[in-house]
Amino acid sequence: MVNANATIDYTKYAQDPHMVLQHGFPDNFHTWDTFQVPFFAQSYTVLTPLLRGYPPSSVPPLAEAYTPETMVSDLLAILEHEGAQIATLVGHDVGGGVVHYFSAAHADRVHALILINTVQLPIFLHLIEFNKGQQEMSEYTIVFEAYQVGQPKNISSLVKVIHNDTYKAETAQYLIDSPIDGMLHLYNKNYPGPLYERI
Repeated sequence: MVNANATIDYTKYAQDPHMVLQHGFPDNFHTWDTFQVPFFAQSYTVLTPLLRGYPPSSVPPLAEAYTPETMVSDLLAILEHEGAQIATLVGHDVGGGVVHYFSAAHADRVHALILINTVQLPIFLHLIEFNKGQQEMSEYTIVFEAYQVGQPKNISSLVKVIHNDTYKAETAQYLIDSPIDGMLHLYNKNYPGPLYERI
Protein backbone atom coordinates (compact mmCIF):
# COMPACT_ATOMS: atom_id res chain seq x y z
CA MET A 1 0.00 0.00 0.00
CA VAL A 2 1.37 3.47 -0.89
CA ASN A 3 0.85 6.67 1.12
CA ALA A 4 2.62 10.01 0.79
CA ASN A 5 5.27 8.55 -1.53
CA ALA A 6 6.07 5.72 0.90
CA THR A 7 5.23 2.05 0.62
CA ILE A 8 3.78 0.65 3.87
CA ASP A 9 3.91 -3.12 4.28
CA TYR A 10 1.42 -4.94 6.49
CA THR A 11 0.02 -8.41 7.06
CA LYS A 12 -3.72 -9.13 7.29
CA TYR A 13 -5.38 -11.91 9.29
CA ALA A 14 -9.06 -11.96 8.32
CA GLN A 15 -12.13 -11.64 10.56
CA ASP A 16 -14.37 -8.66 11.39
CA PRO A 17 -14.15 -6.17 13.11
CA HIS A 18 -10.65 -4.77 12.59
CA MET A 19 -7.77 -4.71 15.07
CA VAL A 20 -4.41 -3.03 14.47
CA LEU A 21 -1.36 -4.37 16.34
CA GLN A 22 1.32 -1.70 15.97
CA HIS A 23 4.86 -2.73 16.85
CA GLY A 24 7.48 -0.58 18.57
CA PHE A 25 11.26 -0.22 18.48
CA PRO A 26 13.38 -2.23 17.80
CA ASP A 27 10.65 -4.79 17.10
CA ASN A 28 8.67 -5.46 13.94
CA PHE A 29 5.36 -7.19 13.14
CA HIS A 30 6.75 -10.51 14.44
CA THR A 31 6.27 -9.07 17.95
CA TRP A 32 2.71 -10.32 17.77
CA ASP A 33 3.23 -13.77 16.16
CA THR A 34 3.44 -16.04 19.19
CA PHE A 35 0.19 -15.23 20.97
CA GLN A 36 -1.69 -12.12 19.87
CA VAL A 37 -2.24 -12.85 16.17
CA PRO A 38 -3.39 -16.47 16.61
CA PHE A 39 -5.72 -15.47 19.46
CA PHE A 40 -7.23 -12.24 18.11
CA ALA A 41 -7.49 -13.46 14.49
CA GLN A 42 -10.28 -15.74 15.73
CA SER A 43 -12.45 -12.67 16.33
CA TYR A 44 -10.95 -9.76 14.38
CA THR A 45 -9.43 -8.84 11.07
CA VAL A 46 -5.94 -8.34 12.49
CA LEU A 47 -3.59 -5.93 10.76
CA THR A 48 0.09 -5.78 11.75
CA PRO A 49 1.63 -2.80 9.94
CA LEU A 50 5.36 -2.37 9.63
CA LEU A 51 5.96 1.29 10.38
CA ARG A 52 7.69 3.37 7.73
CA GLY A 53 11.42 3.02 8.31
CA TYR A 54 11.05 -0.74 8.87
CA PRO A 55 11.68 -2.75 5.66
CA PRO A 56 9.93 -3.89 3.60
CA SER A 57 7.95 -0.68 4.29
CA SER A 58 9.64 2.35 2.75
CA VAL A 59 12.60 3.96 4.47
CA PRO A 60 12.46 7.65 3.53
CA PRO A 61 15.91 9.20 4.09
CA LEU A 62 14.86 12.50 5.70
CA ALA A 63 13.80 12.80 9.35
CA GLU A 64 10.91 15.06 8.31
CA ALA A 65 9.18 12.00 6.79
CA TYR A 66 8.60 10.52 10.27
CA THR A 67 6.48 13.14 12.01
CA PRO A 68 3.48 12.13 14.13
CA GLU A 69 1.22 13.54 11.42
CA THR A 70 2.81 11.30 8.80
CA MET A 71 2.54 8.24 11.01
CA VAL A 72 -1.15 8.99 11.61
CA SER A 73 -1.62 9.42 7.87
CA ASP A 74 -0.03 6.01 7.20
CA LEU A 75 -2.36 4.27 9.65
CA LEU A 76 -5.40 6.09 8.27
CA ALA A 77 -4.39 5.06 4.74
CA ILE A 78 -4.25 1.41 5.82
CA LEU A 79 -7.71 1.57 7.39
CA GLU A 80 -9.08 3.32 4.29
CA HIS A 81 -7.44 0.73 2.05
CA GLU A 82 -9.11 -2.02 4.09
CA GLY A 83 -12.48 -0.27 4.15
CA ALA A 84 -12.37 -0.24 7.96
CA GLN A 85 -14.47 2.56 9.42
CA ILE A 86 -13.47 1.76 13.00
CA ALA A 87 -10.79 -0.38 14.64
CA THR A 88 -9.36 -1.45 17.96
CA LEU A 89 -5.81 -0.09 18.15
CA VAL A 90 -3.05 -1.81 20.12
CA GLY A 91 0.32 -0.10 20.28
CA HIS A 92 3.61 -1.11 21.84
CA ASP A 93 6.46 1.32 22.62
CA VAL A 94 6.78 3.80 19.71
CA GLY A 95 3.79 2.08 18.12
CA GLY A 96 1.84 3.12 21.21
CA GLY A 97 2.69 6.71 20.44
CA VAL A 98 1.50 6.26 16.86
CA VAL A 99 -1.90 4.81 17.84
CA HIS A 100 -2.22 7.42 20.60
CA TYR A 101 -1.66 10.24 18.11
CA PHE A 102 -4.11 8.52 15.74
CA SER A 103 -6.80 8.31 18.41
CA ALA A 104 -6.42 12.03 19.14
CA ALA A 105 -6.72 12.92 15.44
CA HIS A 106 -9.44 10.40 14.51
CA ALA A 107 -11.35 9.50 17.67
CA ASP A 108 -14.37 8.52 15.57
CA ARG A 109 -12.33 5.73 13.94
CA VAL A 110 -11.22 4.15 17.25
CA HIS A 111 -13.29 1.48 18.98
CA ALA A 112 -10.73 0.93 21.75
CA LEU A 113 -7.15 2.02 22.45
CA ILE A 114 -4.69 -0.31 24.17
CA LEU A 115 -1.20 0.98 25.06
CA ILE A 116 1.59 -1.42 26.02
CA ASN A 117 4.89 -0.25 27.55
CA THR A 118 4.48 3.19 26.08
CA VAL A 119 4.06 6.80 27.10
CA GLN A 120 0.72 8.43 27.78
CA LEU A 121 0.39 11.67 25.88
CA PRO A 122 0.21 14.53 26.84
CA ILE A 123 1.05 13.61 30.46
CA PHE A 124 4.42 12.27 29.42
CA LEU A 125 5.40 15.52 27.69
CA HIS A 126 4.95 17.35 30.99
CA LEU A 127 6.85 14.70 32.95
CA ILE A 128 9.85 14.59 30.62
CA GLU A 129 10.20 18.36 30.95
CA PHE A 130 9.73 18.75 34.70
CA ASN A 131 10.08 15.40 36.50
CA LYS A 132 13.62 14.28 37.41
CA GLY A 133 12.52 10.67 37.92
CA GLN A 134 11.07 10.51 34.40
CA GLN A 135 14.16 12.16 32.97
CA GLU A 136 16.33 9.50 34.62
CA MET A 137 14.10 6.70 33.31
CA SER A 138 14.40 8.18 29.81
CA GLU A 139 18.19 8.41 29.77
CA TYR A 140 18.43 5.30 27.60
CA THR A 141 17.00 7.33 24.71
CA ILE A 142 20.02 9.64 24.58
CA VAL A 143 21.93 7.18 22.37
CA PHE A 144 18.98 7.12 19.96
CA GLU A 145 18.88 10.93 19.87
CA ALA A 146 22.63 11.06 19.22
CA TYR A 147 22.66 8.53 16.36
CA GLN A 148 23.92 9.87 13.03
CA VAL A 149 23.38 8.17 9.68
CA GLY A 150 26.26 5.83 8.90
CA GLN A 151 27.35 5.23 12.50
CA PRO A 152 27.70 1.61 13.71
CA LYS A 153 24.33 0.07 14.55
CA ASN A 154 25.42 -1.36 17.93
CA ILE A 155 22.79 -4.08 17.60
CA SER A 156 23.54 -5.74 20.96
CA SER A 157 22.53 -2.58 22.83
CA LEU A 158 19.30 -2.28 20.82
CA VAL A 159 18.11 -5.81 21.65
CA LYS A 160 19.47 -6.13 25.20
CA VAL A 161 16.02 -5.70 26.79
CA ILE A 162 14.53 -8.62 24.83
CA HIS A 163 14.46 -11.63 27.18
CA ASN A 164 13.43 -14.41 24.79
CA ASP A 165 16.68 -15.62 23.21
CA THR A 166 15.04 -16.82 19.99
CA TYR A 167 13.14 -13.58 19.44
CA LYS A 168 16.23 -11.56 20.42
CA ALA A 169 18.27 -13.36 17.75
CA GLU A 170 15.54 -12.89 15.13
CA THR A 171 15.21 -9.19 15.94
CA ALA A 172 18.99 -8.72 15.88
CA GLN A 173 19.15 -10.36 12.44
CA TYR A 174 16.33 -8.12 11.18
CA LEU A 175 18.26 -5.06 12.40
CA ILE A 176 21.49 -6.34 10.83
CA ASP A 177 19.72 -6.83 7.50
CA SER A 178 17.86 -3.49 7.61
CA PRO A 179 18.88 0.14 7.67
CA ILE A 180 18.10 1.62 11.08
CA ASP A 181 18.25 5.28 10.06
CA GLY A 182 14.49 5.47 9.42
CA MET A 183 13.69 3.56 12.61
CA LEU A 184 15.63 6.09 14.66
CA HIS A 185 14.21 9.04 12.72
CA LEU A 186 10.76 7.72 13.66
CA TYR A 187 11.81 7.27 17.27
CA ASN A 188 13.32 10.74 17.55
CA LYS A 189 10.45 12.52 15.83
CA ASN A 190 7.89 10.85 18.11
CA TYR A 191 9.70 10.63 21.46
CA PRO A 192 10.99 13.84 23.02
CA GLY A 193 14.65 13.78 23.98
CA PRO A 194 15.55 14.46 27.61
CA LEU A 195 15.44 18.21 28.01
CA TYR A 196 18.33 18.31 30.48
CA GLU A 197 20.68 17.02 27.80
CA ARG A 198 19.95 20.07 25.67
CA ILE A 199 20.65 22.76 28.29
